[in-house]
Amino acid sequence: MTDWKKARICWLSAAAGGRKQLPTGPRYSTIAKFNSEHEQNRWSVVIEFDQQSDETNCVESRVSFLAPEAPSHLLQPESQFQLMEGARVVAIVEMLPDAKFQAHMNGAYHKSTPAESEELADDELQPVSFGSNRHRG
Repeated sequence: MTDWKKARICWLSAAAGGRKQLPTGPRYSTIAKFNSEHEQNRWSVVIEFDQQSDETNCVESRVSFLAPEAPSHLLQPESQFQLMEGARVVAIVEMLPDAKFQAHMNGAYHKSTPAESEELADDELQPVSFGSNRHRG
């Protein structure tokens, strides 16, 4: 249960069949239902909350399987699954990219090791401007 992955959890409202009150502790464990036709599609997950839910009832957190033999590929970035309480869906989970990928997507081009930095040419690190600059020739 040590392979934690970043996720965004959006809780369904009570009117939509979700919980009347969101979990208040730092950890929450329940059954996750995956859309997998080729293997078992329900696994126990543990969730650690990084912060409180926002005004849309969504929260970033860390997710891990309870069972070490669970298929880790189900927690890959951009995959989605449902959190269940009994037969009831209480939340939708979207797996987020890891920190390195997210930093790149946010414009942070720094690589973590010198060897990785050498893989990029200097012109790949230059910011691109989409202003009204005309080509000066």
